[in-house]
Amino acid sequence: MAIEKEAGVSSEDFLVRSALRHVHKIQSETVLLHGRSDDRAPVSQAELFSEALLDVCLPVTLRVFECGHDIPREFLQPVLRPILKRIFDTDKIYN
Repeated sequence: MAIEKEAGVSSEDFLVRSALRHVHKIQSETVLLHGRSDDRAPVSQAELFSEALLDVCLPVTLRVFECGHDIPREFLQPVLRPILKRIFDTDKIYN
């Protein structure tokens, strides 16, 4: 696999790439969407990242859905729509 050759797969390699280790560099609002039964990453990782963002006073939205890794669109739309509408509110931009 390309990631094995390019980035490595040791524990240290993964830690170096972890967003958690770079949370102090993040400067924007963050939205975390996670399935409670995700088989690729435990929900505790999303919770830990959310807490780290809050610790550095960044706005964060964490939504945990009752599903696996693939979050159904019908779950996402009610959560994302108000966030995206607020972020891309053209009335705020042009007035």
